[in-house]
Amino acid sequence: MDKETWEEFKREFPNAEVKEIDGKPTVIVDKEEVISVCDFLKRHGYTLPACISGVELQDRFEIVYHLFSLSKATWCVVETFTSKDDPFVPSVHEVFRGADWQEREIYDMFGIIFEGHPDLRRILLEEGEDDFFPLRKEFRRDGPPD
Repeated sequence: MDKETWEEFKREFPNAEVKEIDGKPTVIVDKEEVISVCDFLKRHGYTLPACISGVELQDRFEIVYHLFSLSKATWCVVETFTSKDDPFVPSVHEVFRGADWQEREIYDMFGIIFEGHPDLRRILLEEGEDDFFPLRKEFRRDGPPD
């Protein structure tokens, strides 16, 4: 991210944790700010949500957005967290239409709900397995829960 955009970002989102990880500018934000942050980055050239991932940590879930700027040929990473007890994160679908299937896949594999998603339903597994999330650490490998 260019220096001017980086400084503007820090002014607009003073509560965001800003650092560089593996040479990529990375911002860690509250889930309530994820839409505003993604909108800001899109307006500054980061128009491609190349990868959106869910990660289960010890005590919470992390959602990681790898955004790419075609015009600048640079990356920016956005990270946010949600609890395991109440796994809700705002959907960035309205900012990035390409987030559609990626959010659905995270929902399908981890059970993280993307609030505001227009069609949040299973994409890989069959409907009806409401507590069958195979990428959760608690998942039993011998089949769906009884």
